[in-house]
Amino acid sequence: MRALLAWMLFACGQDVQPAAIGPAVWIDRAHVQAGEPVLLHVPTGTELPALDTLKATRRSTGDDGSAVYELRGQPGSYVVDVPGVDGAPVRLFFDIGVEGPIAGPLEDLASLEPPVPSRWPWVVTAVAGVAALAAGLVWAARRLRPPPAPPPPESADARARREWRRLRERADLRPEDLARALSDVYRRYLDDTRPWPASARTTREIVGNLAGELRPLELDRARRLLGAMDLVKFSDHGAQMAVFEQLDADFGALVKPASMRMTPAADDGVSDAPPRPDERA
Repeated sequence: MRALLAWMLFACGQDVQPAAIGPAVWIDRAHVQAGEPVLLHVPTGTELPALDTLKATRRSTGDDGSAVYELRGQPGSYVVDVPGVDGAPVRLFFDIGVEGPIAGPLEDLASLEPPVPSRWPWVVTAVAGVAALAAGLVWAARRLRPPPAPPPPESADARARREWRRLRERADLRPEDLARALSDVYRRYLDDTRPWPASARTTREIVGNLAGELRPLELDRARRLLGAMDLVKFSDHGAQMAVFEQLDADFGALVKPASMRMTPAADDGVSDAPPRPDERA
């Protein structure tokens, strides 16, 4: 048989490789009672280093071919570095007669207090809850709050004064165009305050309708507002400026809130109308 094995090795042209080193380093228990040994298994031929306060005694050979040592010592926790299969140290932790690390290199671990839980998750959760509650209250308040009352509609006199003021501020209109636009403002005011359509009637018809409700002075003012374009058309520049000033006064006297409109009164026989162009000397 040996001759056959030698022949096979020679035929293959290979040398016999050495057997692998035995099993890894391990212990049977990590915690034993006082007086009991810890059984250390190491590869056969392993040289144990000095173990300080521990006493190592070779006991037997394990079933896996490892060398078994008994490790005995005083009660305490131990850390042992033993050479492994590849020569690198293998660190072992075990306790003899104690419940956890109270001596040796692990002694400091037993005195450490458990870490205090972080309060940030609670703080963040509380802040998020308060923000959500505030947002919900704001949303509910807006939903339950009655909508604001709409502003009162603009009165006819306020609207007419606003349109008149904007026209008087414009500098791009010719005097005739400005006078016509101002007359239209007064006509729309009459549309809003009278039961008859002033914009669809002639100046003579409007004056006829107003004759029963305006005093003679006011009726003259209405004639000037309705015929403003004719007054401006036949006037020179200086006279035009005076006509527009008179139209402003006429408009302010006639366009008033409903509570300030005067009832018809007797004719006092005086007219404040400006002289017609053909009457000026």
